[in-house]
Amino acid sequence: MVVVKLLAGVALVVAVGAGWRRYRYPGGWDVAFSSGPHHRAARRDLDAARRAVRTLRSAARRELAGARNEVDRAERAYRRRIELLEQRLERLREDPGRGRLITGLGPVSLHEHVLVFLGNDVTLAGLQVRFERGRTDHHLYVTLPGGHTDLARYPVADRAEDEVRRFGAAVRKAIATENRLRDQQAASIRKTEAELEAARGDTGPQEAARRRLEDVTARQREDKRIGAALARLEDARDDWEALTGRRPPP
Repeated sequence: MVVVKLLAGVALVVAVGAGWRRYRYPGGWDVAFSSGPHHRAARRDLDAARRAVRTLRSAARRELAGARNEVDRAERAYRRRIELLEQRLERLREDPGRGRLITGLGPVSLHEHVLVFLGNDVTLAGLQVRFERGRTDHHLYVTLPGGHTDLARYPVADRAEDEVRRFGAAVRKAIATENRLRDQQAASIRKTEAELEAARGDTGPQEAARRRLEDVTARQREDKRIGAALARLEDARDDWEALTGRRPPP
């Protein structure tokens, strides 16, 4: 059974090959398979003409595809660079929120980026905090960048002076840290904005790739080699038709 299937497969391959050969060299079995000098020479000339056209077209397609791929790569690289810078800028501009809780005292809690002061979130950047000792209450004054000042009261009976002072010192330290962070963030934003502007204007690689594509397209349009090869192929087909009475495919 295996041998039968194998022989059937071989027969099919042979039949397909023979059919293909007769299609490529029409005119009957004798001209398609003949070893006579006239038919063999005609087949050789036809093959050479076909191969010349195929080789030139293949090289042209590869060159054109390479130039187009170069444009695609340059455009993708441009878009990707812009996208990465825009994403970086978006991250830099993101609101960090409160951040983790550092410490708290009474109606005030200190987070990494925010002071929750009497129920309100106040960003640490630009704040000023001072402690004032009182006879009945210790006061923690908070002054906003705009100049508005508010205070939190800590009764002397409930909070020791040192405790309030230490809390005020922790807030001032966090403010200094946040101010430095915001300065660094602002500098990073300015730098990234400048890089983004420069990247948007840097279209040189794309333009160079497009010029190369235009050059390749124009040169191929003016290239006479394919036309000459096609003319030789038509001559070879004419010769075959004159010899066999059948016109072969190109």
